[in-house]
Amino acid sequence: MKKIVAIGLLCLLGGYFSPARGAIEPASVGIAELLAQMEKRGEWINSVRFGYVQEVVLLGQLLQREGEGVLDSGGKLYMGSKTSSPLGEITSRLTVDGQAIWQEVRMGEAIQVIKYDLADLDVEVESNLNGLGIWGALDPEKFDELRAKMLQDWDLQILGIDKSGVSPVYLVDLESKAGTFGGAVAEGRIEVGLGVEDTFVRFISVFDRQGNPLSKLVLDEPVFNVEVADSLFSYTPPRGVQVDDGNAMLQGLRGETRTRDGLLYGEAPDFKLEDLNGSWVSLKSLRGKTVLLDFWATWCGPCLRAMPHLQKIHEELGDRGVAVVGINAETGERARRYMNKKGYTFTSLVDAGHQVSELYQIRGLPTTVIIDENGVVQHYLFGLRSEREVRDALAQMGVPLR
Repeated sequence: MKKIVAIGLLCLLGGYFSPARGAIEPASVGIAELLAQMEKRGEWINSVRFGYVQEVVLLGQLLQREGEGVLDSGGKLYMGSKTSSPLGEITSRLTVDGQAIWQEVRMGEAIQVIKYDLADLDVEVESNLNGLGIWGALDPEKFDELRAKMLQDWDLQILGIDKSGVSPVYLVDLESKAGTFGGAVAEGRIEVGLGVEDTFVRFISVFDRQGNPLSKLVLDEPVFNVEVADSLFSYTPPRGVQVDDGNAMLQGLRGETRTRDGLLYGEAPDFKLEDLNGSWVSLKSLRGKTVLLDFWATWCGPCLRAMPHLQKIHEELGDRGVAVVGINAETGERARRYMNKKGYTFTSLVDAGHQVSELYQIRGLPTTVIIDENGVVQHYLFGLRSEREVRDALAQMGVPLR
């Protein structure tokens, strides 16, 4: 079946939903005591049922979806949702059965399934993928390891207690120290609401360094110690659907060049798109140059963080045969406004119909594809990359950097 070109399966981007907030009162506990309370909740919580609202960006559309979830001891989790969009009805399902994490997204007849084998995942990466992370962990042993890694990577503080909701919550602020968390670049801030009575998560908000929202997950009041059927955590992929290897995808996020069904080291598919001024540009017209294709969007925080060093590469290496070309699937006017506002001068093309995104099998933003002067794909880089990583990839191809 046809694959979904899904933006945000690994990391749900965009969003502007914010839970209501009232006056903040001082908290009488510190971080160490709060984490100790979280660790002990597995002694009296065996299972949790909850409803949730989540914001997702899919193919440039901001979607707010509602769903239901169930968490069980042993690390088992089910989260399912359905939403209507201009693209049609979209359903998603996350299933954690204790041995694997399954992610399924359906849009019409298109289905995408990703499987992550837990035996090969670091507990921190597992936590980052399973929807609720350390904030929903009921296993004391895993919690202990997660706590140590979280305290290593983040500065934590309790902002206070918010009593404006159905039940009061601790507001916990996490500031990234730098580097990575859960296998993905995560330089920014996270704010979490935890129930004062039960220390269970009520909402998770993620922001980039500039304070722009990257993701939102808001839970209804949870119901504890409900009866749960084991069949809820059992998942079998639909017949005939190819299952993507999530562990391999994470290796790409950690810095390895990814292979995409014959794209790497093969001839780059040709295309012809309009630039932001209405002129047509084809890939073939750039033959003889090293072409850096950057798939981006204005709503994608990591994409925007990459653009300054792409502009720098354009300015410094443009006369050495390197063509930086953005591929944007939004309206030309929206992309143009952003490029002009920031003063970026490298070429960006309009892929409003997503044809080129599908041609290059784009599964998330940003993605960088580097093509040599003979039209052969030499690097397929998924996720936010530093300027040094991009320059190292160019250097491997013999591009003179000085």
